Amino acid sequence: MSNDIHNLSAKELFDLARKREQEEWEKTRSERQAKIRALRAERKSLQKRQAKALKQIQQAHAAELATIDSQIAELTGKSAAKGARRAATAGVTATGAVMDYLGEAQQASSKAIKAAMEDMGAPTQHVSQTLAYLVRQGQIERLSRGLYRVAA
Repeated sequence: MSNDIHNLSAKELFDLARKREQEEWEKTRSERQAKIRALRAERKSLQKRQAKALKQIQQAHAAELATIDSQIAELTGKSAAKGARRAATAGVTATGAVMDYLGEAQQASSKAIKAAMEDMGAPTQHVSQTLAYLVRQGQIERLSRGLYRVAA
Protein backbone atom coordinates (compact mmCIF):
# COMPACT_ATOMS: atom_id res chain seq x y z
CA MET A 1 0.00 0.00 0.00
CA SER A 2 2.86 2.42 0.83
CA ASN A 3 4.24 1.86 -2.66
CA ASP A 4 0.84 2.67 -4.12
CA ILE A 5 0.66 5.95 -2.20
CA HIS A 6 4.07 7.00 -3.52
CA ASN A 7 2.92 6.32 -7.07
CA LEU A 8 -0.31 8.39 -6.79
CA SER A 9 -0.57 11.90 -8.14
CA ALA A 10 -1.46 14.85 -5.90
CA LYS A 11 -5.02 14.90 -7.23
CA GLU A 12 -5.45 11.17 -6.56
CA LEU A 13 -4.07 11.60 -3.02
CA PHE A 14 -6.44 14.52 -2.44
CA ASP A 15 -9.42 12.48 -3.72
CA LEU A 16 -8.43 9.55 -1.51
CA ALA A 17 -8.17 11.81 1.53
CA ARG A 18 -11.53 13.42 0.75
CA LYS A 19 -13.17 9.98 0.38
CA ARG A 20 -11.72 8.86 3.72
CA GLU A 21 -12.91 12.06 5.38
CA GLN A 22 -16.42 11.58 3.95
CA GLU A 23 -16.57 8.00 5.27
CA GLU A 24 -15.51 9.11 8.74
CA TRP A 25 -18.01 11.95 8.69
CA GLU A 26 -20.87 9.61 7.72
CA LYS A 27 -19.93 7.26 10.55
CA THR A 28 -19.88 10.02 13.17
CA ARG A 29 -23.02 11.57 11.71
CA SER A 30 -25.13 8.47 12.31
CA GLU A 31 -23.73 8.19 15.85
CA ARG A 32 -24.58 11.84 16.54
CA GLN A 33 -28.09 11.43 15.16
CA ALA A 34 -28.73 8.44 17.41
CA LYS A 35 -27.48 10.38 20.42
CA ILE A 36 -29.61 13.40 19.47
CA ARG A 37 -32.72 11.21 19.25
CA ALA A 38 -31.98 9.74 22.68
CA LEU A 39 -31.42 13.19 24.20
CA ARG A 40 -34.63 14.56 22.67
CA ALA A 41 -36.61 11.64 24.08
CA GLU A 42 -35.04 12.23 27.49
CA ARG A 43 -35.86 15.96 27.26
CA LYS A 44 -39.48 15.25 26.36
CA SER A 45 -39.80 12.81 29.24
CA LEU A 46 -38.35 15.38 31.64
CA GLN A 47 -40.77 18.04 30.41
CA LYS A 48 -43.74 15.72 30.95
CA ARG A 49 -42.62 14.85 34.47
CA GLN A 50 -42.05 18.50 35.34
CA ALA A 51 -45.40 19.59 33.90
CA LYS A 52 -47.19 16.89 35.89
CA ALA A 53 -45.38 17.87 39.09
CA LEU A 54 -46.13 21.55 38.50
CA LYS A 55 -49.81 20.85 37.94
CA GLN A 56 -50.00 18.87 41.18
CA ILE A 57 -48.30 21.70 43.07
CA GLN A 58 -50.67 24.27 41.57
CA GLN A 59 -53.71 22.18 42.49
CA ALA A 60 -52.47 21.72 46.05
CA HIS A 61 -51.74 25.45 46.28
CA ALA A 62 -55.21 26.37 44.98
CA ALA A 63 -56.87 23.96 47.40
CA GLU A 64 -54.94 25.41 50.36
CA LEU A 65 -55.84 28.96 49.33
CA ALA A 66 -59.49 28.01 48.95
CA THR A 67 -59.49 26.50 52.44
CA ILE A 68 -57.94 29.61 53.96
CA ASP A 69 -60.27 31.91 52.01
CA SER A 70 -63.33 29.96 53.15
CA GLN A 71 -62.13 30.17 56.77
CA ILE A 72 -61.66 33.94 56.40
CA ALA A 73 -65.10 34.26 54.84
CA GLU A 74 -66.62 32.24 57.65
CA LEU A 75 -65.03 34.49 60.28
CA THR A 76 -65.84 37.77 58.52
CA GLY A 77 -69.31 36.78 57.34
CA LYS A 78 -68.48 37.74 53.76
CA SER A 79 -68.58 35.45 50.76
CA ALA A 80 -65.39 33.71 49.69
CA ALA A 81 -62.96 35.63 47.51
CA LYS A 82 -63.09 35.30 43.73
CA GLY A 83 -59.85 33.34 43.83
CA ALA A 84 -61.42 30.77 46.14
CA ARG A 85 -64.33 30.28 43.77
CA ARG A 86 -61.92 29.97 40.87
CA ALA A 87 -59.87 27.37 42.76
CA ALA A 88 -63.02 25.41 43.58
CA THR A 89 -63.90 25.27 39.88
CA ALA A 90 -60.39 24.81 38.56
CA GLY A 91 -60.30 24.09 34.86
CA VAL A 92 -63.27 26.32 33.88
CA THR A 93 -62.14 28.29 30.86
CA ALA A 94 -63.62 31.54 29.63
CA THR A 95 -64.46 29.97 26.27
CA GLY A 96 -66.13 26.97 27.90
CA ALA A 97 -68.11 29.16 30.28
CA VAL A 98 -69.39 31.37 27.43
CA MET A 99 -70.41 28.36 25.35
CA ASP A 100 -72.13 26.67 28.31
CA TYR A 101 -74.05 29.80 29.24
CA LEU A 102 -75.11 30.63 25.68
CA GLY A 103 -76.16 27.02 25.17
CA GLU A 104 -78.61 27.38 28.05
CA ALA A 105 -79.68 31.01 27.55
CA GLN A 106 -80.04 30.91 23.72
CA GLN A 107 -78.96 34.57 23.52
CA ALA A 108 -77.47 37.00 26.00
CA SER A 109 -75.80 40.36 26.40
CA SER A 110 -72.11 40.64 27.12
CA LYS A 111 -72.94 41.93 30.62
CA ALA A 112 -75.11 38.88 31.35
CA ILE A 113 -72.40 36.60 29.98
CA LYS A 114 -69.79 38.25 32.22
CA ALA A 115 -72.03 37.89 35.29
CA ALA A 116 -72.64 34.23 34.50
CA MET A 117 -68.91 33.65 34.05
CA GLU A 118 -68.25 35.18 37.47
CA ASP A 119 -70.85 32.84 38.98
CA MET A 120 -69.17 29.85 37.29
CA GLY A 121 -65.75 30.93 38.54
CA ALA A 122 -64.37 31.44 35.06
CA PRO A 123 -61.84 34.21 34.38
CA THR A 124 -63.61 37.43 33.33
CA GLN A 125 -60.72 39.78 32.60
CA HIS A 126 -61.00 39.42 28.81
CA VAL A 127 -64.67 38.76 28.11
CA SER A 128 -64.79 40.97 25.03
CA GLN A 129 -61.73 39.27 23.54
CA THR A 130 -63.21 35.85 24.25
CA LEU A 131 -66.48 36.82 22.57
CA ALA A 132 -64.62 38.24 19.55
CA TYR A 133 -62.58 35.04 19.30
CA LEU A 134 -65.69 32.85 19.37
CA VAL A 135 -67.34 35.02 16.68
CA ARG A 136 -64.23 34.68 14.46
CA GLN A 137 -64.24 30.92 15.01
CA GLY A 138 -67.90 30.76 13.97
CA GLN A 139 -69.03 29.23 17.26
CA ILE A 140 -71.25 32.19 18.22
CA GLU A 141 -72.98 34.97 16.29
CA ARG A 142 -73.14 38.67 17.10
CA LEU A 143 -76.81 39.65 16.74
CA SER A 144 -76.20 43.30 17.53
CA ARG A 145 -73.80 45.31 19.61
CA GLY A 146 -73.28 43.37 22.85
CA LEU A 147 -75.84 40.64 22.03
CA TYR A 148 -74.72 37.11 21.18
CA ARG A 149 -76.10 33.61 20.53
CA VAL A 150 -74.73 30.20 19.64
CA ALA A 151 -74.14 29.90 15.88
CA ALA A 152 -76.77 27.96 14.01
